[in-house]
Amino acid sequence: MDIGLGVCHSELMKIAVSGATGFVGSHLQPFLVQRGHNVIPISRSFFSNPNSQLFEGCDAVVHLAGANIADHRWSESYKNTILTSRTFTTNAVAKAFAGCANPPKVLISASAIGFYGDRSDDILDESSTVGSGFLASVAHDWEAACDPVRDKGIRVVNPRFGMILSKEGGALAKILPMFRWGLGGVLGSGKQWISWIALQDVLSAIMFAIETPTLHGPVNVASPEPVRQTEFAHLLGQLLHRPVLPVPAWSLKLTVGDMAEDVLLASQRVIPSQLIAHKFPFQYPLLEPLLESIVAA
Repeated sequence: MDIGLGVCHSELMKIAVSGATGFVGSHLQPFLVQRGHNVIPISRSFFSNPNSQLFEGCDAVVHLAGANIADHRWSESYKNTILTSRTFTTNAVAKAFAGCANPPKVLISASAIGFYGDRSDDILDESSTVGSGFLASVAHDWEAACDPVRDKGIRVVNPRFGMILSKEGGALAKILPMFRWGLGGVLGSGKQWISWIALQDVLSAIMFAIETPTLHGPVNVASPEPVRQTEFAHLLGQLLHRPVLPVPAWSLKLTVGDMAEDVLLASQRVIPSQLIAHKFPFQYPLLEPLLESIVAA
């Protein structure tokens, strides 16, 4: 994948990264290395025994660890895994920060637009309140676990990621084969808003957050142009020259359970006000050119 040049500055940094083997982390590491930065992977063993020495001399920590929300059906046990994989690891990162004599200048700790819950046509930005539902509760607790770092006067950025689009992972990698087989569809009413973001822009936004000292708190990492799910489905079907089928909400709930309401049918019309205010240069502000590039690859 062409990860693009993104935002480039001359200062080289030492950056610790958790979740380096995950979807975003596995692309972030080469993205940073190509720019000359020294990347320190945070191993899983760190979270059971946080070592402040790992952070000494680091300029930034990027914390991406957390169980995939779409890998399993949402049993009560897996819901607990989703929550604790985020709060437990973030607590460990905060503990390591607390023990540093010379802590990193910034913590970039992942979150998600699930924070807003299902909000119909409401226009949502970083000032919007937390929503209701399981993922909203998880995102709230996930961000709150960073409070000990904030309390030390260290800058914390919580990138609230939208649906990250790439053929190499995430939701699109799962649905592209369905659309290629002519089995892609409009989910439920299709009126729900999808707040999406190109993987290339995610990587650049993380670097931008590290390098922009006035950026702090929640930051919506989503395109400035969200689309309705029906528009997304028909655009993808058109690009692939495949039909688009109706997929009733009841069948989704029967197939994937609780995940359907919180992930597939929830509507989040998110605007990246912080990135816009800071003049972040989106490589893909519009959906069609991104999907064209993915389908053509």
